[in-house]
Amino acid sequence: MPHNHGTKPPKGEPWTPTIDVILDITDPKNKKFHFESADIDIGKDNAISFYNEDQPGFIITFRLKNPPGGYRFPENLKEALWVVEQPVCPDENNNKEWGQFKAKAVNNGGLDLVVRNLNNDQKSFGYAPRVTTDGVEFWNLDPVGTNENGGYGKLDFSTYATIAIAGAVGGAIATLGIEQLMGLNPLG
Repeated sequence: MPHNHGTKPPKGEPWTPTIDVILDITDPKNKKFHFESADIDIGKDNAISFYNEDQPGFIITFRLKNPPGGYRFPENLKEALWVVEQPVCPDENNNKEWGQFKAKAVNNGGLDLVVRNLNNDQKSFGYAPRVTTDGVEFWNLDPVGTNENGGYGKLDFSTYATIAIAGAVGGAIATLGIEQLMGLNPLG
């Protein structure tokens, strides 16, 4: 079973793998790409299985490594990454924003695409980081990913509400007590 490599992040922090994206355009009619990473296992056909290992998902940096021909990730995040909730290649007809796997930034002059993978649900999905030389024509790099460990330590709404109410009541009691001690409480 593939796993993440490197040092596990502190509890409550996401994994932060870097995935090198290597483009091969030696034959313009048959452009190829592949992924390499020391941080996470890359499977056959560039497939990646994301294992939380009790962490809150991933912040992934896809890094173009020595891209030929001036290829870059576009600044427009909706153009930089296409995602679909099925293990198929996204295209202009089935691409939709999916909150589990979402582009967050393009950095380093278009060489880095930062993606947040919450990995809340166990499922296979299709995604395509997209590169361009002119901002008009795009090359879709379309592997398939699998989220393997959905359900990292979630607090439900009632837990948040209880914490908020306890904090508000505690704060009010402390404020009243201080006002009483200082003789500032108009009610006392």
